[in-house]
Amino acid sequence: MPDPPPPDTIADLLRRVDTSGLQQGDAPTVALIVVNRGERDVPEAVADFHARFPVRAPVGAQPVTIWDADGNVVPSRLASQTLTADPALPPDRLWWTLHLQFVARAVPARGWRAYAATYGRHPDSDAPACWEKRAALAVYETDIHEGDLPVAGTVAAV
Repeated sequence: MPDPPPPDTIADLLRRVDTSGLQQGDAPTVALIVVNRGERDVPEAVADFHARFPVRAPVGAQPVTIWDADGNVVPSRLASQTLTADPALPPDRLWWTLHLQFVARAVPARGWRAYAATYGRHPDSDAPACWEKRAALAVYETDIHEGDLPVAGTVAAV
């Protein structure tokens, strides 16, 4: 079987990476794709993920655990988070704005590596102390789905 054609854009990459193996049991799970646009492999980096979405006011902000494709817990931390009321939201909802950082490992040059995110805090998530001493890479969110590209790979187009 021939190799699939390379993705044209980040949106194409997110759609095509097979994230189905990242599902964490019955837990609500999203995939986070770390992208390295550089010319060198990155053995370890800080992946910075920023998001804003509505949450139920009684629940509020939640702890998060990051998992690699082999099911191992990845060091992570919520670098910042806020809960904000908005009259445009239903009365029982707030905006949860968060900056999540996690350690991305072995991200190939001009490539990507996928991770899973779930609610809840695993004890192995405790973060290392030297966040600022690592390279930083961009992170993109997608859903859990089948695709024709592996959870990690390299391609000149991304």
